[in-house]
Amino acid sequence: MEFFKNTNIDFLGKKWYFLAFSLVFSVAGVLSIMFWHHIPLGVEFNGGTQVDVKFASTPDLDSIRKDLDRAGLHDPRLQPYGLAANHEVLITLSQKETSEAALDQGEKQIIQALNTNAPQDKRDLNNSNRDTIADALVQRDGNCRPAGRRPASEAGNIGGPVFAGRNVGVPMVPL
Repeated sequence: MEFFKNTNIDFLGKKWYFLAFSLVFSVAGVLSIMFWHHIPLGVEFNGGTQVDVKFASTPDLDSIRKDLDRAGLHDPRLQPYGLAANHEVLITLSQKETSEAALDQGEKQIIQALNTNAPQDKRDLNNSNRDTIADALVQRDGNCRPAGRRPASEAGNIGGPVFAGRNVGVPMVPL
C-alpha cells in the first residue's frame, strides 16, 4: 500500500521561507512577553518581604489573609509549598521601600499578625533568644525547687543548645 506517489519535495530550496516564518513568530512571541504579558518577577527583583511560616496543622489561607489584612498588610501573596504534611506557607509582601529596616518591619508585622490567634501557652522558638527559652524552662519547672529540680543556671545551659540547634535546622519540640 502506497500513500504518497511522488515524495520528492525540495525542503532545502524552501529553507528561507521557513526561516522567515519562524523568525516572524519568534519576534512576535518576544514582543508579546515584553509589552503585554510581562514575566512575573519575584521578590528578588521587585523588593519586599518573604517569610516562610510552618503551622502545626493544615493552614487556612483565607484565615491567614484576613489576619494579615486586619494588621494592615494588604494584598499578600500566600503560597503553600512543599509536602502537604509539612503545613508550610510562603507569605510575600510587595514593598517599595527596600531598606533593611523596612524589610525587617514587614517580617515583624507578619509574625505579629499571625500570633494574634496563636494559643497563649505555646512559645515560638523561631523568634526566641537563649534567655527567653531559659526563662520559659524555669517558669515551666515551677517556683518550688525540691531536690532533683534543675536550678535556673541549668535552664540557661539547656536554653543555649536549643537556641543553637534552631539555627542549624535541628527539629525542636515545642515548650
